[in-house]
Amino acid sequence: MCKFKFSIKIFIIFIFFLKNLTAENRILISLDQIPEPILDSAQEKISQDSKEKKHKSIANKTPSQITQKPLKILLKKLLPDLSGFIALYKGYMDYSTETGFISFPRHQKSSNLYLAITPRVELIKIKGNTISHQKYMQDTPTKIYLFEKKQDKNKQFFWQVSEQKLPANRVISPLTVVLLTKPKNIYIVQRDFMTNDSSHLILPDNIYVLDNLNNTKILLNTLNSKRYFETIKYKEKEANKIIYQKMISNL
Repeated sequence: MCKFKFSIKIFIIFIFFLKNLTAENRILISLDQIPEPILDSAQEKISQDSKEKKHKSIANKTPSQITQKPLKILLKKLLPDLSGFIALYKGYMDYSTETGFISFPRHQKSSNLYLAITPRVELIKIKGNTISHQKYMQDTPTKIYLFEKKQDKNKQFFWQVSEQKLPANRVISPLTVVLLTKPKNIYIVQRDFMTNDSSHLILPDNIYVLDNLNNTKILLNTLNSKRYFETIKYKEKEANKIIYQKMISNL
């Protein structure tokens, strides 16, 4: 499955760079299942969250009491689905696909992007159904990461990923994609990742799904606010017998 997803992503990136592609520039985010090398850094976090609740056999054990090999075997069997994660950006709403892809039309000049992970946000209305901005909810678990696109001394582009503090006024920056889920469901690797000078914002493969705990409840909670967002819709166009272009149809 991992090889299949990797092939899909290469295919999509290839489509993005076709010279005759007429689609608007996009933001592309890929949720991935956590690979074995990352399990070591995330092991303590995983053993303390929902995996303990789901599996009584390890519920009363500490990470030091669980050998590394059995934990990894257990996690491989429990890899959560990548689909159904809700994301918000600039008045749009998208749901992650079976392979974890989320896409939005790029409506910003800045090459920097915030990724906020929180189960809910507050919509600030100015009149009727008109929303002026969004705010992070008080007393709600929230993680914010900044993806900064930079160049090194050799003119090589790279993403610098770092965690950010919650703003004092709780106002969500317009340069933010909000992923509606509990922060403990997502693990993000913070370091530099090589990229290129694309007009599309293609985030690195450093966003890992640990669990989808409470995602169904979060989905139900968004039904009342769904009318304030336009859901991303896709259409496929055959370029030739092998290549299909997947386009956002509601641009």
